[in-house]
Amino acid sequence: MLDFFNADRVRETLVPRDERRIGRRRVVQTRAIVGDTIVKRIRVREGTDGEVRRFEERVRLYGPAELGTMLEAEGLRVDERYGDYGGDPFDAAAERLILVGTAT
Repeated sequence: MLDFFNADRVRETLVPRDERRIGRRRVVQTRAIVGDTIVKRIRVREGTDGEVRRFEERVRLYGPAELGTMLEAEGLRVDERYGDYGGDPFDAAAERLILVGTAT
């Protein structure tokens, strides 16, 4: 079983920036798609004039066909595709891509 997000939906609904407070910390996240990769940058400031910590996360976007090809190349057959944890079918509007398969 492989659980991944629906890359096409992420491309359509990506939130470029958000900001929130967690206790005394101010957290600012920015996101952009660069090629086939989501680049998320996170800044965390403690208090009003505290130290700023920076983090960066990169996640590669894979479509259903590409993931299926990669799994098959490793000896796995995709038997089922779901769009959520409730077992709904995968389609363009699904938030997740859940692949269920077996070793060949």
